[in-house]
Amino acid sequence: MMSWSEFTFIKNIKFDLESWRESIFVTQNANNIHYLDSSLFSSCLQLELNLNEQHSSMDDESDLMDIFF
Repeated sequence: MMSWSEFTFIKNIKFDLESWRESIFVTQNANNIHYLDSSLFSSCLQLELNLNEQHSSMDDESDLMDIFF
């Protein structure tokens, strides 16, 4: 099941992509198509770190289960 933090990161990625699309293609008021790169990269990195952390904790729980069962 997805945690609230993962959901927040995904919402941020969605918002960044929607903002990028709007300013590049709809209003065409962006000075540079790369203006959201750092924000989008940061949101993706936060999601990746969160998922890796959860995966690591699941591995630890699995190791504990192996000890007892």
